[in-house]
Amino acid sequence: EPLLNIFINDAGDMDMSVHNVCVEFLGNRALEMAYTLFWYVVLYLFPVITMCVTYGKIACKLWRRGPIGETTDSSNENDRRMREKKKIVRMLMVIVLLFAVSWFPFFTCQVYQLFVLTSHHNHTFRIVMAFCQLFGYSNSCINPIIYCFLNESFQQHFIKTLCCKCFWREIQRRR
Repeated sequence: EPLLNIFINDAGDMDMSVHNVCVEFLGNRALEMAYTLFWYVVLYLFPVITMCVTYGKIACKLWRRGPIGETTDSSNENDRRMREKKKIVRMLMVIVLLFAVSWFPFFTCQVYQLFVLTSHHNHTFRIVMAFCQLFGYSNSCINPIIYCFLNESFQQHFIKTLCCKCFWREIQRRR
């Protein structure tokens, strides 16, 4: 769909340019509303709800689960296991929360555009949408960072993988 840009250059003259822009245009307002709301539910709400339910079940099962392997009556050991469970549950909650927060602006802007904006050709809004989409895509690289900062075992394996064996032995020796 052609988009006409009009701007004033440094010399004060008016310049115009035409750009082709690909946008979804269904031609029927009710169909556009249904289409946008369908994708809002399928691509945002359904995954957030699914993650909340499944991670919630994992957290509950983990919380109720007894210790694996040899058990001691040591309060230090029980405290350590409780701290580990809390860290895992916190990590799961952070993963869900960051997914929801990362994609919320993009999908909310889609709905905002449909119900509030009158023109689909607003250049500033297109830039905002691009940044919102980029923010949503950034969620894909956040999970490994979360695992790294919230899981000590992951940190150890990550360092072991990246570092040479000599450096790894030195870290182990210092502990």
